[in-house]
Amino acid sequence: MKILEGNENILQELSKASAAIANPRGTAVEVPPKCAYELQAEFLEYQFKKSLKLKFPVPEKYANPAGVLQGGFLTAMFDNSFGPLSYLVAKKPTTSLDIITHYVRPIKVNHPLFITVQVVSRSKATMYMTGDAFDEKDRLLGSASTNMMIFT
Repeated sequence: MKILEGNENILQELSKASAAIANPRGTAVEVPPKCAYELQAEFLEYQFKKSLKLKFPVPEKYANPAGVLQGGFLTAMFDNSFGPLSYLVAKKPTTSLDIITHYVRPIKVNHPLFITVQVVSRSKATMYMTGDAFDEKDRLLGSASTNMMIFT
């Protein structure tokens, strides 16, 4: 099994995968998209057509009134993890049909968050993926699942 490590190596693989993708909207496919830069994801490891591990900072500006990560940001982090993996696996445009996020424990600001997403099942038209978020002590913070439609 091919395993890539490091932000630059995985970004190069993602760039190669997206270069051949024709966007159904007739515009250029931008991978990673602008929204991914806001979240400052760092790609750590990609297991060929299986899983992707990322690291996200959790700045104070993402905090809710209680001072911990606002839940929508966790969902966005999962979305920005599922998306690249779907492109690497399908090598075609994909779109989320749903994302279900489960919040397990509060996520502290100014501590890194690690997300690993994996492909559970794939057909010609859809892909089902799951993911888990951990802190630096390897404690489960949240999980998510998604169904992705693959444009054929």
